[in-house]
Order: sequence, then structure tokens, then C-alpha cells
Amino acid sequence: MLVAEVIRRRRKGGVYKRGDRWWGSWTGSDGTRQQKPLLAQNYPDAVNEVAGYRKRAREVRMTGQAPPSNDNLASVLPRYLSHQ
Repeated sequence: MLVAEVIRRRRKGGVYKRGDRWWGSWTGSDGTRQQKPLLAQNYPDAVNEVAGYRKRAREVRMTGQAPPSNDNLASVLPRYLSHQ
């Protein structure tokens, strides 16, 4: 493996390429390291996606409240009833 190839695969800012997919790494709202494959197709989009995850984690830490989810009553009610 060439040195230039290693440098290209390991980018700064918690974004790196594994195989043909971009991956992101950031500190979550609970202080643990989060790693996830990204939907981005190129490096700038991957950096923006990770920046969004970091921003949401920072907001949760600052406010102490998680952002609203996309769940609605129809999706939550069966899970609730199965545990009661």
C-alpha cells in the first residue's frame, strides 16, 4: 500500500473511508464514541454529515433534552402495549 493511499483514506475531523464507504466518528451526547457509516458520496458531504451529528449531540448536552423524534402514536402504542 502506498503512503499516499493511506493518507487519502485517513482524513482528519473524524471522517475516514473504509472500503468504498465514508465513515464518521464523533463523541455522542452521553460522552461515548459513536461510529457510523455515512450516506455521503464524497468527502465534503461526509464532513457536513458528521458536523450535523456533532451539533445535535452538543445541543442535547447543553439543553439536557433530546431532540424530538419522528415517532408518532401509531408506532409507539404497540411497543407500549407489549410491555404492559
